[in-house]
Amino acid sequence: MRLWREWFGAVAHLRPACIRWRTYAWMVLVLAGLSIRSDLAGVTSFVRVLGLAPAAYRRLLHVLHSPALRLDQLTVLWTRWCRDAFPACTVGGARVCLADGLKAPQGLLVTTDSVYWAETRPAAVPGIACVPVLQPLSLIYAADRALQSRRLLVVAENAETHFGGKLLGERDGQLYWVQQFGQQYNRAVTTVSRLPVQGGDPEELVRVLGSQDAALGRSVLYWTAPSEERMPPESARTVYRRALAGGEPEKLTDWMALRGVLLVLGDRPLYCDDRVVWRVPDHLAEPVPLASLRVEPATVSMAHGTLYGYRMDEKLRHVVRCPLTLAARLRGLLRLI
Repeated sequence: MRLWREWFGAVAHLRPACIRWRTYAWMVLVLAGLSIRSDLAGVTSFVRVLGLAPAAYRRLLHVLHSPALRLDQLTVLWTRWCRDAFPACTVGGARVCLADGLKAPQGLLVTTDSVYWAETRPAAVPGIACVPVLQPLSLIYAADRALQSRRLLVVAENAETHFGGKLLGERDGQLYWVQQFGQQYNRAVTTVSRLPVQGGDPEELVRVLGSQDAALGRSVLYWTAPSEERMPPESARTVYRRALAGGEPEKLTDWMALRGVLLVLGDRPLYCDDRVVWRVPDHLAEPVPLASLRVEPATVSMAHGTLYGYRMDEKLRHVVRCPLTLAARLRGLLRLI
């Protein structure tokens, strides 16, 4: 309910854009449907996720074209609320746009000194992604926090229409990222690479079969690979570790669920599947369950020792919170007092 209270507080700022109260009420339903629908089947998805009667379909459709909803004023109100609600990057007291005209931007990473992101340029010939000179290209850019420069770091091969990976982080002047290729050809490959943030040639650290995941510790890289013990190997995952300074890969555990993500809490690696959060051992051993958590692994994120994710129950989507450290549990208790 707390999340919905925040949501209604934000939407209330848009009330002046509607001439009549009835128009505003229907607009709220449209925005609620956009926020929680689980498919992209147009207005019918609003009717399903909100549990409305079929007769509401035409009314929802009408409000999108109603003259009682003033789109110019709605745009002004929404822009004003976003400026006030979210802290903006400022230079000399003035708000500054970090980047504009981005091509399919993804993978935003903000560090102490820099901002990194990935863009994808479309294929030269639509529908052809297997020929190197015609395939889409992923470009990783960097900009300093003072916004004095924007530079291209690397052009990476790609076979998708978007950046199929994520920027892992920056360590000792090196930018690390993981990327997947070839999912549409049933021959997926995952790579983990790095390159100097000041420019230079990229170095491929890991190349494994399948759509895998990776995470970056303070001085260690973790990644998954096809299982060495289960058959077929693609039905489970093995977790490996390697020091960023170099050395041989070290196997930590096996038989991890195929649908899951790697996380790092401090120096401790975790693996979250759709049912359990596991602590990955420091040496070859079985993982230890930390918490039972039913979430979609692709939605999981970590902040201040707390894990967040989405869970689908029938037609409803819930935000799940799971504190993993003592400090996070204490903060949760203080909110209840």
